[in-house]
Amino acid sequence: MAGTKRDYYEVLGVAREAGDEDVKRAYRKLAFEFHPDRNAGDETAAEKFKEATEAFEVLRDPDKRARYDRYGHAGLNGAEMPDFDPRSVFQDLFGGIFGDLFGGGRRGGPQPGRDLQVGIEIDLVEAARGTTKTVTIPREENCPDCKGSGAKRGTRPAECRRCRGQGVVLMTQGIFRIQQTCPGCGGRGSVITDPCGNCHGHGRISVRRTVPVNLRPGMDNGDRMRVSGEGEAGDPGAPRGDLYCVIRVREHPLFHREGPNLICQVPVTISQAALGAEIEVPTLDGPLKHTL
Repeated sequence: MAGTKRDYYEVLGVAREAGDEDVKRAYRKLAFEFHPDRNAGDETAAEKFKEATEAFEVLRDPDKRARYDRYGHAGLNGAEMPDFDPRSVFQDLFGGIFGDLFGGGRRGGPQPGRDLQVGIEIDLVEAARGTTKTVTIPREENCPDCKGSGAKRGTRPAECRRCRGQGVVLMTQGIFRIQQTCPGCGGRGSVITDPCGNCHGHGRISVRRTVPVNLRPGMDNGDRMRVSGEGEAGDPGAPRGDLYCVIRVREHPLFHREGPNLICQVPVTISQAALGAEIEVPTLDGPLKHTL
């Protein structure tokens, strides 16, 4: 039942303003500690593993997290929350590094770019009517000289001899066989023998980009808007990440907002209140006449 669920931030042990990497790091720690394969027959550990995975499923999704931040567990009642296998979530997160820890797993393909987040401040009129803002963001993009390969133009990266192009190596710790990122190539499966002079073999360069953001009417404090494909570049052949814009609406000197409604205090005299009168009421579109 929703009323008996613990706060998701409390479950993972992170602050409400924690970033995506902090959320992932906290989940990794709990998932390894309470994974059923390491705690055979321990129902308490199994429940804690499931609870941590459910919290992670919500907090790693920007839309679900925004609803949860605003309305708590009740805000997720109408969200698409299908049944999930906590172990599959674990494999999705750890497959590329620890895929063989509990059986199976292999190195994934090109990784998509990292998502970015930026704050946008607007006034109440812009929130009501919608507006277009521009934001300037620092981000990494594929080097135009080497197309993201890191190798000098006209050359190609060489296969890593240590992992034979797999990007991972197997290590044994106790009873577990653990896949770890290959220290020879950093998980790329290849090494740069003749690096690109522009990016010095990194395959990425840092740039600042100005991005237009079209804000729809009715946005409120804490709302998040996704701008697809404006995050950082992915591996060659993989899509870019997305840009998430977090909205902050400045306070207005006359109005304050309650859901879709605007509240304004208009002073009247005792006689106007007692006998009735026509008064002028301010609105975002200009003053209107109103009869008491």
